[in-house]
Amino acid sequence: MVKKRLIDVQKHERLSLYKVSQLCINGIRHRIFRSVLTLSVILLAVAFFMVLLSESSYLSSVGNGVRNEIKESRKAARLFSVLYLVPSTLDLATMLADMKPASIEETMLTRVLDGDKAALQQLAKKAKQEKIYLNFFAKMNAGKRIALVADLEGRDIFSAVNSKEKLNDLNLKLQPMVSLKLPGDMKGFTEFLSGHSSYLKELTQLRGEIKSYSSEINEATMKLTSGAEIEAWLVKKGDAGKKEFSQLLSSKGIDLQPELIDKVMLILQENALQQSVYNALNEPAMRESWKKIFMENPPVSQKIVMCHDQQVADMLNGAFTMEQLKLVEEKVKYERNLLDLELELEGKEISETGAFLSDRQIFLLSISFLVCMVGIANAMLMSITERFREIATMKCLGATDGFILQQFMIEAGIQGIIGGLVGGVIGFIISLIQGMAFYGTYVWQYFPKTNICLSFLIAFAAGIILAILASLYPSWSASRMAPMEAMRIE
Repeated sequence: MVKKRLIDVQKHERLSLYKVSQLCINGIRHRIFRSVLTLSVILLAVAFFMVLLSESSYLSSVGNGVRNEIKESRKAARLFSVLYLVPSTLDLATMLADMKPASIEETMLTRVLDGDKAALQQLAKKAKQEKIYLNFFAKMNAGKRIALVADLEGRDIFSAVNSKEKLNDLNLKLQPMVSLKLPGDMKGFTEFLSGHSSYLKELTQLRGEIKSYSSEINEATMKLTSGAEIEAWLVKKGDAGKKEFSQLLSSKGIDLQPELIDKVMLILQENALQQSVYNALNEPAMRESWKKIFMENPPVSQKIVMCHDQQVADMLNGAFTMEQLKLVEEKVKYERNLLDLELELEGKEISETGAFLSDRQIFLLSISFLVCMVGIANAMLMSITERFREIATMKCLGATDGFILQQFMIEAGIQGIIGGLVGGVIGFIISLIQGMAFYGTYVWQYFPKTNICLSFLIAFAAGIILAILASLYPSWSASRMAPMEAMRIE
């Protein structure tokens, strides 16, 4: 008689997430060379992503900051050009497109339109739309533009494609040019063209009203200043002139903020001081003295940046104090740095909204991420090949397919976290050095804290996602492996 044996099947023990994570960390330490290889691929991908995102953020913040500084430095010139000069219709369209709320341009144009702010805003909306399309064709490659609209430029393009047949022809030519995307869609462009002729008529009419209004301002100013230059008259008269000038504008329906008048006065005074120093350095006697002392006679533009030198102050016979000369020197250097940076930024697409990446950068990132995923997957497959016996042993000891899959996915996630953190920091440092090389101290002056933090989070998350996605197939292959098959592999 066969004696029955009882088999006591115990409940399958499940390891906690903490213990599985510890097991994965020990595995990473044990295969440190293979882990470093995988980490390097993730790190490089994240650093590259962080550099691109940060570069776009610096360009946007510094570019907008520099543009605002240039506008501030030209505030006096803008005020007088708006009041005393009659712009062309193209300049007027640019003024409308760039017009900010409560600006001198809006104040003056609202007065010209007899307070009809709604009409002004509607015209500004059309001007912004025109600027978008003009920039689209202006920034286009010359070959593509010729293929689309022959040798036409500017508003002539709109006149040449204002019929249905020509629009259809333009649309057909645009379709194979996948890198070119018409702002909005063809329907919006068609609607824009249909109202463009009436928009030009409105611009011409507004220009005529500006001309009439500018003549009134000019006549009133001539009586006020007895024919003197308004800028020189304001500097000479000081606070009294400022008050009279404000009253003159108020009588014509323009009430400027006192802060704006004060700012304009300060700019005019600094410009007057700079011009006085320039004229003094350009005197024949001064040129001779300079040549005797410094053994050379450079242009005045070079002399003016040496005003801090005591010898220069002595040559000027105390006409200016050292504080005045230092102020002029710093102002000239500041303006030159600003102009150099403006030239550096010229031609670069600066986002006013802080948008991160261009289409080209997105394409580069997509390709680099695909390559990195292949590299990580290859490293993971090699790691699994080295661990066949380990996988088989764990399965013989009761490890399920899900546990094996979980282990490899957590291991990839840990590597993604480490690679994301280190790669983000390295990418930030590289981008900061690059930004300082291009923009100098303006990087700190207009440092985009929010965008940089957001860029770091995006790059960090991308590193984790990249590691997990790349490890899906290798992890799945390891979990499906039969124990006996793994044991037979040497």
